[in-house]
Amino acid sequence: MGTAVLVAVLALTLLSFANAHAATTNGYRLAGIVAVGKDYMGFLELPGGGQILVRQGSAISGGGRIVALDGMRLRIAFPDRTIELSLEGSGGPGVASTMQNIPTDRPDDEPITMLEVSSADLAAAPRTSNGNGKRGDAGVEVARRFASLAKLPENARVLTVNEMPVKSADAAIKLVEQSLADGRAVSLKVAAAGGDPEKRVYLMPVDQ
Repeated sequence: MGTAVLVAVLALTLLSFANAHAATTNGYRLAGIVAVGKDYMGFLELPGGGQILVRQGSAISGGGRIVALDGMRLRIAFPDRTIELSLEGSGGPGVASTMQNIPTDRPDDEPITMLEVSSADLAAAPRTSNGNGKRGDAGVEVARRFASLAKLPENARVLTVNEMPVKSADAAIKLVEQSLADGRAVSLKVAAAGGDPEKRVYLMPVDQ
C-alpha cells in the first residue's frame, strides 16, 4: 500500500472514530464530580439543556442508567448503547472536597445549577439587588445578596443554605460567605415567584 493511500486510510479511520465518539455522547456532558463521604455524585448536563445530580444507579430519561461513577468518569448504559464521560479535557471543575451539604435523598431530576465562585467574585457581588421581593423576608434578603453571584431569578427566595432553613438573613448570608472563604461548597435551595419549580444552586469555591 502506497504512503499516500495509507495516510488517507488512517485519516479516514481517525475521522470515523471521532464522529462515532461524538455520536455516542449525544449531547451529554460531565460537568463535575463531588465526593460525598466514600461515594461520588456527578453533575450531568443533558442534551436538551440543564443539569441533574446523579449517583450510581440513577435512572436517566430514555431508558439509561448510571452504571459506574468514580472520581474521574461516569458511564451511562442505555438499551442500545453505553456512554462514558470523563472530566479530562471537559473543562469541568474536577472532584471537589468531601461535601456534607448534598442531600443524598433528593430527587435525581431536581433542577440544579453548579457555579464556580472565587473570592474575587464574592467580593465583587453587590450587597443588594433590584428584586421586588417582600421586605423583611429572610429568604428574599439572602437571594438579594447573592442574586448576581448565583444567577438567581428576580423575586427569588432562598429556602435553605446547606440544608439549614433560612430563618435569619444575616446568619444565612454569613454562612454562605464564610463557607466559600473557607473553601467549602455551598448548597442553596431556591424558590422563584410565578410557580416555577424549586431548584438547587451549588456554589463551588475555586482559587483565584
